[in-house]
Formats: sequence, structure tokens, C-alpha cells
Amino acid sequence: MQLNILKKLAQGSRLSVEEVRAFISKAVEGKVPDAVIGAVLMGLATRSVSREELLGTVLGLYDLCETDFEAKDAIDTCGTGGSGLPKLNISSAVALVSAACGIRVAKHGNRSITGRAGSADVFWGAGWPQNISIKETIKCFQDSGFAFLFAPLFFPAMKAFAGVRRDLGIRTVFNLAGPLANPFRVGKQVVGVSDASVVQVYAEIIKELGRDAIIIYSSSGLDEIDLFSKTVAVMVKQGQIDSFEINPRDIVGDLIDKVDRDGLVSKGREHNIAIFREFVSGRSGDAFNLAVALNSAAVLMLCGRVDNMEQGFSMAMDMISSKAHCDKWNQILKLVKGVENAKG
Repeated sequence: MQLNILKKLAQGSRLSVEEVRAFISKAVEGKVPDAVIGAVLMGLATRSVSREELLGTVLGLYDLCETDFEAKDAIDTCGTGGSGLPKLNISSAVALVSAACGIRVAKHGNRSITGRAGSADVFWGAGWPQNISIKETIKCFQDSGFAFLFAPLFFPAMKAFAGVRRDLGIRTVFNLAGPLANPFRVGKQVVGVSDASVVQVYAEIIKELGRDAIIIYSSSGLDEIDLFSKTVAVMVKQGQIDSFEINPRDIVGDLIDKVDRDGLVSKGREHNIAIFREFVSGRSGDAFNLAVALNSAAVLMLCGRVDNMEQGFSMAMDMISSKAHCDKWNQILKLVKGVENAKG
């Protein structure tokens, strides 16, 4: 199997869903040398990923998932990252605003391996316990309608790839597959991508997985709806795929002119964590609040809480202004820490 895959990659051929799925399984079992793992990951990274290769990776991840718990009524806001831009953790804040609006949220994410912060870094920095178990995470979600799903907790077998991925030092197919492999198998997603070439592939896979989603790609390269530039969006709804454009000025209006772009620029990990702490304390800046509300609008529209992005933005801004997201966060922390303290 190893030689066949390498030969196909060397010839420029595409791998099938089952070939990728079997490769992941055998690698986790220790049956694939690191050199071959590295060659396969590099081979896939040297070209745009196909639907079959990415779907095979997603299904391969689900084969490794430590829980079969499902939350089809929930949404995820996890994006791919990879823009290379110094951005703040918008999708993590969007998850809380969505939860404050009564939407059930299972936020999938990880820590960052760069100088900036991943969703795990900001959630931990704001009080989410690092040593929470899968059972406790599920309990928190059932009781509060929200949970943060730390990827390595649910996919510990992925340690088999950790060394090779670290040595390669590049983004691999796993970075693209991660947002599609929510451990709770959510029924909806608002997912940002930083590579325009994967937007349609994402749409096809999300449709095949039976989910509804909005896939977003900003013209600035961000994996979120940019407050200052137009964003391409693809909606997958009840098996139908449609595209539309999001012009932030049509939604936010002249409020854009009153904020500074620098208010959305990351100065590093500690800065991101500090901004998120300010957000859950109701003290975040106008630029951050507008960007969060704009991205939350997509969640509210997808979930049917509003008819359009304009209504969603207004609802999200009301939630942020009233600090309802702060109340929701405090409720979640009380529940999750109570669950954690009840161990044994």
C-alpha cells in the first residue's frame, strides 16, 4: 500500500478516499515509517487537494475520534487558519455571541504552534479548564449548550503524525481536514478558509457529510468575513450549493469609518489572549466588536434566527452591547468548573 501511494503521488495521480483513510489507519498503528508519512504529506501539499483526498482525511480522522457523541443541532465556527496575517481570535468570540443568542455551539479548535494564539490558547486564558475530560465536555455541552472541543483530547492517536508534521514545518492536509472533523459531528458550520482553491471542495464535502454551512473566504486572504474588504461566501443548505458576496459596508454601514484597522491586528499570543479576556468581560474595542458581530451574522442567518446578514449583525451587536455574551460565558464557566470539581 505504501509503495503504491508513493508511486501514484510521484506520477501526479490522485488518491482515493479509501487509500487516504487506510494510510492514516496504518500510520497510527505504527505500520508506516516516518519517511513515508513525510513523503505522503509533502506529496499532498505540493498541489491543490482533491475532494477524495480531503474527504478520506476527514473520515480517517473520524475513525480515530474518541467519542461517538453527536450534536446534530449544534454549529461550529472553526476555520482553517493559515492566512499568515496577524489576526485576532474572531471565530472564538463568534462562538460565544452565537451561544448567547440561544444557538447550541460545539467549538472545535487547537492551540497555536506559531507566535499567535489558537482558540485553545484564548479559551484557556479566559478560564476554560485545560484538564477537562471528554465526558465532562459532553456534560457541559448538554447543560449549557456550549463546549470547547480541544482537538488533541478527541484525537490523541494523531500524535503518530506530530513529529513528522513538526519536522516538515508546513501546513498539511490535516490542517484542512480539522475544521471538517468536529468531534461532535455538528449539523452546521460557518467555516473560514484562507485558500480560495478549497472553497468548492469544502462545499462538496460538507454536502456529502449532510451538513448545512457557510464557507467564507475574504479577498484579503483572511479565513473570516473581513470588516474592511469583500468576502466570497458559499452556502450549503439542504443539499443545495449557492454562492454570494458579502460587502461589509452594506451590512455595517458607516460604522466602519469610525474604527481603526489596527484594532484587529494581533501583536502576539498574549495580546490575543488579553483581547479575548476583555471581550468576555465586556471591555473589548469597537473594531473587534464590529468584526465579531459581522461574522456572528452568518451564524445567525444559517441557523434561521434572522433572514439576512443585516438583521444578524443588528442582533449580534445588541447581544454584545448588553454584555449577554459575558453572562453566557460566566454561566458556562460555572457549569464546566462544577462538572470538573465533581470528578469521582
